[in-house]
Amino acid sequence: MKAQLKTWIALSLFIFLVTTASAQQKRAASAVSSVGYWVVEGNVATPLNNIIRFYTIENELVYTETLNGVKLKLRKLKVRIELKEALEASVIAWQKNKAPQENKSYVSIRLKN
Repeated sequence: MKAQLKTWIALSLFIFLVTTASAQQKRAASAVSSVGYWVVEGNVATPLNNIIRFYTIENELVYTETLNGVKLKLRKLKVRIELKEALEASVIAWQKNKAPQENKSYVSIRLKN
């Protein structure tokens, strides 16, 4: 009985460790860019007005856009992917002239689709 209990505990522990180890493996998030990051400034009192700023990995300001009349739902994967694509487009444009740009509609065009 004692040997059977030890075997059962060891087997249960092994199965627990194997299942939790495989559950910890995550794939890379598709909404994360390798060229930079974005910051959204908003206000609880005026949720339809947002300022979006894009930065490079070196923390240099690349682009700023003001969105009026649009409520961003940042928890949605589609919105984060659209922001990532706009970030990458603005970094490419920034690399050509090295000057921060404003309100070229990189974000608003993508969010309307």
